[in-house]
Amino acid sequence: MRLVTRLIAIGLLLGAIVTVFAGIVWQRGSGTPTPVATAGAHGGSAVTLQTVHHARTGTKGAVVKVNKPAANTPPATHKSHKPAKPIPLPGKTPVMVLNSNGIHGVAHQLAAKVQSAGYPITYVGNAQKRGLPTIVQYAKGYGPAARKLARLVGNVQFVTPFDGITPSQAKGAKLVVILGT
Repeated sequence: MRLVTRLIAIGLLLGAIVTVFAGIVWQRGSGTPTPVATAGAHGGSAVTLQTVHHARTGTKGAVVKVNKPAANTPPATHKSHKPAKPIPLPGKTPVMVLNSNGIHGVAHQLAAKVQSAGYPITYVGNAQKRGLPTIVQYAKGYGPAARKLARLVGNVQFVTPFDGITPSQAKGAKLVVILGT
């Protein structure tokens, strides 16, 4: 059964190759310009069935074209490039440190580490909820600064915009570290 399936597949493949070859030879003989093969929209191969008219005989036939993807084809869409805003200096980025893990004193230890890196600390205290993961939240426009602070803090699971923290609750901080489990 396997042998029969393989023979059928080989026969179909040979038939397709002969059809393509015959179509190319026939199309070149008709005086019709040969279309250029292009890569598929997503880098895959494309198969096109085209009906051609033979100029000398007046007969019609079908040509099957298999387009192979071009190697290292750049994407078709081009986005305009905006220069990145510089990351604010640590001295210009106030930070709030909140403890969500319930271990006494760890928020103050982390605040001292962050302050020694040059960040001003606006507030150190307990988070409203316990058991949260370690998170760095940021005010609008401070995403890159938050990612930089997350690398300093280490073991940060999420870096997100302010979620549930109002500007008045942030006490002037542009970044909030929630020290979790």
